[in-house]
Order: sequence, then C-alpha cells, then structure tokens
Amino acid sequence: MILLGLPVLICLFITQAAATAQTKMPSPVSSQQKAVFDLDWDVVPDASGYEIELVPAVGGKPIRSACPTNKFSAEVPVGIYKVKIRSKESSTGIYGVWSSPIEVDVAAKTIAQILPKDNSEFLTEKNNFTSVNFQWTPVSGATWYLLKIWSTDETKAKTFKVKRSKVSVRLSGSKDYSWEVTFETPSTISYQYLTPRRKFLVKGPQLGQPMLDAIELPEVTRASWANVAGAENYNFKISHRSLDETEWRDLLNKPKLQENKINFPKLRPGVYRVEVSAISRLRQESTSDSIEFTVKPTREEIIETLRLALHPSHPLDSSKK
Repeated sequence: MILLGLPVLICLFITQAAATAQTKMPSPVSSQQKAVFDLDWDVVPDASGYEIELVPAVGGKPIRSACPTNKFSAEVPVGIYKVKIRSKESSTGIYGVWSSPIEVDVAAKTIAQILPKDNSEFLTEKNNFTSVNFQWTPVSGATWYLLKIWSTDETKAKTFKVKRSKVSVRLSGSKDYSWEVTFETPSTISYQYLTPRRKFLVKGPQLGQPMLDAIELPEVTRASWANVAGAENYNFKISHRSLDETEWRDLLNKPKLQENKINFPKLRPGVYRVEVSAISRLRQESTSDSIEFTVKPTREEIIETLRLALHPSHPLDSSKK
C-alpha cells in the first residue's frame, strides 16, 4: 500500500492489488468497463462513520457512499477520479469538512516483465558479481518505476527508483532472487495489477576441480576422487574405444552422484577414459578431471580370441549351435 497524507486528519491507502478488471482502461472514464476499487484510511478519533465521494475527472456522475468503517470497496467505472473523504462526528451525527481531493487513476494497468525471464540463470565473474539487465513494458503516464529485488539471504528488498523501463543492476552470486516492478503517476498513486514475482538464479564462482584417484589395474571395477568444497553432486562418465579404434563412445553416464566414488562391472579389454566434475545448484560446474587407461586382455582371453578367429565353427564356440 502507498500512504497518502491528507488534511482533516485523514490518510488514504491505495491497495495496489485490489483492481479486478480484466481489460485495459480508457481515459477518462468508461461506463462499460469496471474495476473493484478498494480504499483504506486512518481512523479519525470520535468518528462514527465516513462519507466518500469519487468525482470523474471529465464527465460522468459522481459516486458518493456512506462508510460505517474506515474502508471502502466498490466496483466503479474505470478512469480518473477526484477522491475526497469526510468523517461523521459521533456525538452530533454531523459530517465534517471534506478532505482535499486527490486524483486517482483507477486503471488497473499491468506492467509486463520482459527481462530477466522467469527461472533464468546468470554466471558471476571472478569477483562473484555480475550485472543483470531488468526490462519491462513502459506504462503511459508513469513518472517513476519502482524495481524491487529480493534475495534468499535478505528479508528486505533492494529498491531502485528509475525513470526508464529498463535498468542494469550489479548482483552477487550463489543466490536465488525474485523481482517485481510497480509505477508511480504524478499523484504518486500506482493502482495496478501486481504480477507474480519472477525468479532467477545468479550462480557463484566455479567449483574446484575434483582429482581422480589412481585407477587400479588390471581389474577396474571402481573409481573415486577427492571431495570438493561446496559441491552438492558429481557428474561421472566412462568413455570407451577398442584397441584398434580412435573414436570414443560413451559407455556409462552417471549424473548427480552424491558420493565421491562409484562401483561398476568389470571392464572388458580396451581403452577407457573416466571423467568427473563437481556440480552445485548455486555454483558454476567445475572443470573435469580425467584419466585414460588401457585394460589389456589376459592370457586366457588372448587364447580364446585366437581360437575363435582360427576356428569360428569349433564345437566349443558357444555362439554356434
């Protein structure tokens, strides 16, 4: 809500999210399109009630209503109004003088957020900061825009008051953010739809590289590596090629491993490459560490390979029936 100081002991609050019209509003007043207009103001001592008057800025019939409390809610034709309020004295039942009128644009205007897009991700530089560009659709008649940015480690939003419908803000990394933007008119009242806050992530510095432990030959059935500070998971991959080939083929992909080790079936003879990188939702993925090694065939495997090559139809060949 935006607090507006008024004479005659009255302060008026405009609830920004109160408008319920579903279309853009013409000016000054449309008798066809309407919006729910909600007002709250400070209680006046010894007042038993209030009276509010909304006078269309150009043409149209004034709207006057008695209010038993310091609140008013009604569906009114959209447009620009002069609004004033007066209180009723409890002892005499007589209304006092009107407050000074203020101009209210019951327009239910909506700012369309353009950048950053919802759930966007940004990478920081070496100093853990990056510049994020914010942009939204301009609103006719707006004098100022109020950009509010929240982060996960702060309860209060950072607020930026700008004249243009775009601005660049420098933000620190390793944080989730959300943002919204509102506007002010010459009367300082911004009566509009508030769209849901958009979210984005600024990733912190790159994680350190995990260092693979030595591969134990000849029977390779596991791999392990040193834990990395700040890592939440690890991406692990094994690639393979035959002894007489040069093209690598992916053999095993294990993303988001929680432990710093993995067991796998015994590897057949060939050339292998294992790779591992550290990952975290709030940090940039590390560079990969990799080791290449060769699993040589055993004497028995060599003999069996030669036998099958020389005697493909041998009765002991289980592949033949």
